Amino acid sequence: MAFCTAEDLTTSGEVTMLPNTYADAKELIDADRPLFIQGKIDIREEPGHEDAPKSAKILADKVVFLADAVQGSDKPVSLWVGEKHAEDDHLNALKAILQRYPGKTAVNLGVITKDSVVNLKLGNNWHIFPSREFWKDVEKWQNGDALRHKATQE
Repeated sequence: MAFCTAEDLTTSGEVTMLPNTYADAKELIDADRPLFIQGKIDIREEPGHEDAPKSAKILADKVVFLADAVQGSDKPVSLWVGEKHAEDDHLNALKAILQRYPGKTAVNLGVITKDSVVNLKLGNNWHIFPSREFWKDVEKWQNGDALRHKATQE
């Protein structure tokens, strides 16, 4: 069993790991890399301090490296392109982005037309690692197509 302190750029909190969870997580904790902790949150007030900030503790069920949690997502990334931009130059730019970020996450591409959306599931050779840099590149590439699609659906 372990009692740990977890922190990010804004705050810190206590994480409790039962023996089986700690046995699986021990090497990850020792690696000094960012972690993704999944578990139950317990929020309590300190007796006599009802006006003070509440104390949150996490009972960890699963601990993995943050990079693995992001890359190992079983949900595909969905990208959108308007029919006006579904041309060779624009699609080749997407191809270059996908090739720059290889990984394990599947990619779906929606082609937005006047009358419908055609959803394409890209093959296994087009799996990506959806990092922050990937999303910045995609945002530039999409040129607002996804925002226009979302607005028409509402």
